[in-house]
Amino acid sequence: NEVKPFKNGYAWVKTDDGSANLIDTSCRLVLPQGRYIDVSQDVHDNVIIVQNYDGLYGYATTEGREIIKPAYKHVEPFTHELAQVMPGEYMTIINIKGEQLCPAIFAGFEITEDAVFPYIDEYEDKYGYKSDRKLYGVMTKEGKWLLPCCFTEYKAPSEGVVIMAVQNSSISDRYYKYFSMIDGNELFNTSFMKADPFKNGKARVGWLHDEYDLD
Repeated sequence: NEVKPFKNGYAWVKTDDGSANLIDTSCRLVLPQGRYIDVSQDVHDNVIIVQNYDGLYGYATTEGREIIKPAYKHVEPFTHELAQVMPGEYMTIINIKGEQLCPAIFAGFEITEDAVFPYIDEYEDKYGYKSDRKLYGVMTKEGKWLLPCCFTEYKAPSEGVVIMAVQNSSISDRYYKYFSMIDGNELFNTSFMKADPFKNGKARVGWLHDEYDLD
């Protein structure tokens, strides 16, 4: 047998049959014995990443129940009740029920409390030059698309508004726009060189040397 030190109440073990498992502080096997070749010791919200003998990944709970059958080449831990997974060459995102929320066509996702930011990292610009700079889009946590992947930066939503950055050919030539998290519509019909998230109905914005409050 192999045993690793406890971490957050669980320890990784290899049992006599060569399968991997976790034990809790009472030395109880968390998962059915013999089912998985490997399991993750990093437990998030009582969910464990598991790997079957075909090398595919899925998820199980700390009660030993498999909630998402191993079917993915790569998976990430659940964050804010969502996880990014790789069924093939690219990533998609699933909820805790295993429902896929978008096509598997993205390089990855960044998940916040209020939104999901899919990104691509390999594309050609309008001049035909290949770039590996990330371009972000926006979708809700329920899978509703709001904005396509054409923005170089985002700021986490606040008070129902998300800030996205558009960048021209110059690295320093970046400006920000405000969009509604309800329908993705652009707000204020203008751009800013400085843009802070809304707080109590106001946001600090600026252009060159001028700054003022937007409401």
